[in-house]
Amino acid sequence: MHLGARSEELVAANQDEKRNHKPTGRYILWVGSLISRKNPQGAIDAAVLVNQQMRLPLILVGSGHRGMQKPEIRMPNNDGVVQFVNRVGSSDDVITLYRNAVCLLFPTFYEGFGLPALEAMEYGCPVITSDIPVMREVCGDAALYCDPNDPSDIADKVTMLAESSELREKLRRRGLRRAAQFSWERCARETFEVLHRVISGGAADRPNGNGIQRRSIIKS
Repeated sequence: MHLGARSEELVAANQDEKRNHKPTGRYILWVGSLISRKNPQGAIDAAVLVNQQMRLPLILVGSGHRGMQKPEIRMPNNDGVVQFVNRVGSSDDVITLYRNAVCLLFPTFYEGFGLPALEAMEYGCPVITSDIPVMREVCGDAALYCDPNDPSDIADKVTMLAESSELREKLRRRGLRRAAQFSWERCARETFEVLHRVISGGAADRPNGNGIQRRSIIKS
């Protein structure tokens, strides 16, 4: 059972994108908090390596000043290598950030699902994410996969994507197709099917006055 991407109606309503909070130039995008399991340090260290070769800042969205001041996170001294959007005014602003990014960088150590990767694919943003089972299940062939424990490998994948418009376009198209396989309608349907099986299975063990009922009246 998978979570769904936004409905087509909501996406269509957001076509008129706002330009507030849009960084200038090309950038790598991070969306979410800076909790350790999401591997923000790996992303930051990789961004430092990338920026030794080209100007491509890492834009952090959803963390703010407090996130950047966590003592366990080592911030670079390089001017502008890591930047942040302290406050995003609306979902339109987030969509604009996705659509204008070179990629979403999501080198997480562990995820229950990985919603930012799905959102990025939905909005045509190439994804670089960890080579772990949950992210392969979400992204399929629509992402570049990296070793989250190796900032050099993460940086290599970012550089590869930044230098190839053909690869970015290929991942963009694959991502759109992949995201289309997810919907809240499908999520609701699968949730109902699971609940139906649980309820039906529970009915099979309830007493019916003549002993134990062996079979549910409702078949799954």
